[in-house]
Amino acid sequence: MNGFEQALVIILGSFLGLFLVVGIVLIVLVIKVVKSVKHITDKAETLVDKADNISDFMRHASVPWGIAKVLTTITDNFTNKAKKR
Repeated sequence: MNGFEQALVIILGSFLGLFLVVGIVLIVLVIKVVKSVKHITDKAETLVDKADNISDFMRHASVPWGIAKVLTTITDNFTNKAKKR
């Protein structure tokens, strides 16, 4: 090998090593981002479950309130008619 070929091998080897290091750093950063996204999605999932439980509670609690409102409206209608007479 002459001097040109040796210089080319050294340059290509250096770039290969540099790209290898950059690739490893990028893979580590991508793994960290994926872990943080997984953590965020787990938190969001627990919040959705809590919201679902709250909506179920409100749905079941609204039935007695709805019946009470209907009864109040009916009694108000009867008392208003009695007052008008």
